[in-house]
Amino acid sequence: KSGKPTTSGGATAAGASTGGASAGGATTAAGAASPPTGQASTPIAAVESFYSLGAAHRYAAAWSLADSAFRSQLGSYDGFAGGQQQVRSVRFNSAQVVSQSGTSATVSLRTTSIHTDGAHQCAGTVDVVRNGSAGTWLLDQIHINCT
Repeated sequence: KSGKPTTSGGATAAGASTGGASAGGATTAAGAASPPTGQASTPIAAVESFYSLGAAHRYAAAWSLADSAFRSQLGSYDGFAGGQQQVRSVRFNSAQVVSQSGTSATVSLRTTSIHTDGAHQCAGTVDVVRNGSAGTWLLDQIHINCT
């Protein structure tokens, strides 16, 4: 898996840092009592929510945070859901916006995820775009490598 872009390395809402301000450090596990509900009011919130929802096996809610380009990158809903089934928990080691305009942003992240086959370390960037008049953010493309 080294060097190959992946979506199942994941990241969660808890533990991300935005411009140096830590958001916690908790871990979201599949089936957790209160995973995020899909908030996407900031670029980091969109990324965190997508991966938190995927780790909680709430695939439809996660899929709703992907734009058509990202859905195409993922291949299919069933492929995305199948890839997430092995994820047991994910944690942001870091996340920060590295560039942003009015309509797009790039989030840099490092995560640790626990899968059925062990721990995966992931790092890279996620491009997000503003969702029209809704004012929320959608994932557009990922550039993440996991080991």
